[in-house]
Amino acid sequence: MEDSMDYYDSLLDSDPEIQAREAKAAAQAVAQATVQAKQETMLLIVKTRFPDLVELAKQQAVHLTPDQLDLITQQIVLAPNQDMARFALGDVAA
Repeated sequence: MEDSMDYYDSLLDSDPEIQAREAKAAAQAVAQATVQAKQETMLLIVKTRFPDLVELAKQQAVHLTPDQLDLITQQIVLAPNQDMARFALGDVAA
């Protein structure tokens, strides 16, 4: 019985459609992990530099693309004051 299960598992593992589905799922998982890491990085920087803006940053972070997260994170790092950081959070997410 176990040998037949191994045989079917082997057949399934070699199926191109199943391989494509698994590759797509893995790529989506990596992309989601990347977005989450970028969100966490942005929030950590906001929390460190401008704690009053953490809630705004949390609200905006879920709507941003990875590129937008990168841009906003850079802008927050370079922001000379809280008003400019607030502008960065609202400007790109709008």
